[in-house]
Amino acid sequence: MILSAGFFFLFYGFNSTLFIATKVLKDNGFDNLGSYSLAFLYLCMTIGTILAPSIVYKLGAKLTLMIGSFQYVMWIIAISFTTISNGSETEAGRLNKSVVTAMVLITSALNGFGASMLWIA
Repeated sequence: MILSAGFFFLFYGFNSTLFIATKVLKDNGFDNLGSYSLAFLYLCMTIGTILAPSIVYKLGAKLTLMIGSFQYVMWIIAISFTTISNGSETEAGRLNKSVVTAMVLITSALNGFGASMLWIA
């Protein structure tokens, strides 16, 4: 029951972010970063499915589920930073655009590999 509730809230947040990521990123001046992020995420998920069974076997299903879930949360946080970086009124409160771009793409890759482990476990 707890696992089911955890998956519900995890994918409720992920799918909500997924559906609006491209528009939100474009509106905040990140051009096509949303599309690139999603493409990179699913590319890494596809590649990760080759390695995921051996990782799940070595780490066990429980730890693999936790690692995979954590990657989803990190991607949601990274997408949220794009709105935080543009919402600040002061220059000191804004994050560098290239830092945010790198953070989104790196978390997309990690989320892709985490997703492949999550769905294999």
